[in-house]
Amino acid sequence: MSGTCIDRSIQLRISEGTRFLESILAACKFSFGELKSSAVPQNPGVYVVYEEDVAVYVGTTGSLRRRIVNNLWAGRNHYLATHLMRDKLPGGRRRLQEYLASHCTFRFCETGDKAEARWLEHFIISVLRPKYNAGSAAFRD
Repeated sequence: MSGTCIDRSIQLRISEGTRFLESILAACKFSFGELKSSAVPQNPGVYVVYEEDVAVYVGTTGSLRRRIVNNLWAGRNHYLATHLMRDKLPGGRRRLQEYLASHCTFRFCETGDKAEARWLEHFIISVLRPKYNAGSAAFRD
């Protein structure tokens, strides 16, 4: 038996992850500066935040609207918001919103449930290697 044989279920998961990654990368890119909460669904999903067109954070949530609009935009209880304020934006939430509006965009895709979103989040992190995801440094060159 060859050492290159990959279990069929693993091949299917890789295929599923690749299709989802392609779909999120092809999704409409939203500007934080023009953010309308009605444009973001309340369903579970995965989102990618870009800083000057470079993916800097991948997240998952049970409610895309709550996470993106209420947590990240408002600067409350969000890993990326906390790190941006610490690293680049002393001065709090107002500076965070100005920075997000002028330098950052995001894409998202809905998923069937939060468990699927988590798996896909890990897959996308391993491919995009965003700098603000905990542990993604292990993937960087």
